[in-house]
Amino acid sequence: MTKKTTYVSPIGTAVFPHLITPDTKFDAEGKFKTGIALSEEDMAKAVDYFETKYASQIKAIKNFELPIGEDKDGRKYLKASSKYRPLLIGPDKQPINLEKAKIWGGSTIRISANEFEYASGKNKGVSLQLNKVLVLKESGSDSSDFDDMDYSDYSQPTDEFEESDVQSTSKLDI
Repeated sequence: MTKKTTYVSPIGTAVFPHLITPDTKFDAEGKFKTGIALSEEDMAKAVDYFETKYASQIKAIKNFELPIGEDKDGRKYLKASSKYRPLLIGPDKQPINLEKAKIWGGSTIRISANEFEYASGKNKGVSLQLNKVLVLKESGSDSSDFDDMDYSDYSQPTDEFEESDVQSTSKLDI
């Protein structure tokens, strides 16, 4: 049995996020997804992590896919998705009100996702399946609410978001 591995990203910028409603463009059932653009240094570390961890598969399997996308200008970003909405947590460590959330491209986020190896016909690789998204700053909202916020508590990679990071609520709308 394969051990589940959770990948927690550094803080980055949301790229084409579909975290409130699923993207149905290529899948009628829809997928919740986001890309996350990282600093050059953090992206280099992420690429190195995946290339090192999956080196034998990359070497043995032609076109083995990593969860890394590239925009039209050649900038790389991590890709993560799920059939189910991930838990969305705000900077106050509370679940986000989905009716008021404005998580668009440019939002400041950090993701927690399970690494999942897949093989389907010619497609083989590893994907990131979203579990949780820490939304530190929403794009399109009044950013002045967060201008003075200290992000240092969120900047160090950890194995997972701690349960204590999320304060309990009576019911989550997920």
